[in-house]
Amino acid sequence: MSQNQDSEIFVFRISPVIKITLLSLYVALTIPLPFLSQVTNAPVPPMILGAGLALGAVALYAALTERVIIDDQGIQVSYPVWVPDLFGKGWYLPWAEIKALKPRTTGQGGLVYYFVSNSEKGYLLPMRIVGFA
Repeated sequence: MSQNQDSEIFVFRISPVIKITLLSLYVALTIPLPFLSQVTNAPVPPMILGAGLALGAVALYAALTERVIIDDQGIQVSYPVWVPDLFGKGWYLPWAEIKALKPRTTGQGGLVYYFVSNSEKGYLLPMRIVGFA
């Protein structure tokens, strides 16, 4: 979390521990694939497979750049400008538009929260800011 002292803007990014873990897992699971492709004479050339895996690593990193920005006007979920809208456009919700905060259980038994706007649209509250009241 970073804070701007001038206008009370709080930025919540995905934890570096989570980023490193997911990127390391991706690398550990995909590094052997081009070598296995070559050894097994797979129809996909190792160079093309390697390029696809590198593109996948960039896509994973882009997805992990999501940030939540909170100020006295509202809450916003966004990505840096270099991330295409393919990964999510993000959203902005002014505090005045929030009608309710609804808890929902997940299929795995967890609990997530949704902001419900005056137009009855639901916005998933990222877990990294749940509990920061």
